[in-house]
Amino acid sequence: MTKITIHRTVLMTGEGVLTLENDGDEILSTKSWEHAGNLIPPKTYTGCSKTTMANSGRPGIYLPDEQTGKTGIFIHAGTSQSNSKGCICIQPDQMQKLLANVPSQNGAITVVVTNPAK
Repeated sequence: MTKITIHRTVLMTGEGVLTLENDGDEILSTKSWEHAGNLIPPKTYTGCSKTTMANSGRPGIYLPDEQTGKTGIFIHAGTSQSNSKGCICIQPDQMQKLLANVPSQNGAITVVVTNPAK
């Protein structure tokens, strides 16, 4: 099973840590960013897929609209919160590594988003 976990560390800045696991083995751990004013709900998203973003032509990991409650939420390359309008961003070199280590089958990825402990 392929699982991507985004653990939000600072809600006010949209910062977090993205971790990729394949069959329980950690493959990648890197800083992530989201737009702090437009966060998706913290929960488990199933049926996520590696794809190309229609609006930009860039590769990304799609989180299903019916689960996020928003339209067009992806994990994609970016360097700060300003690169997100509601998506999750990671450094471009880390995005390449992520994409190289996730399956191409539709719906084969689970994404878990968590908030900081209170």
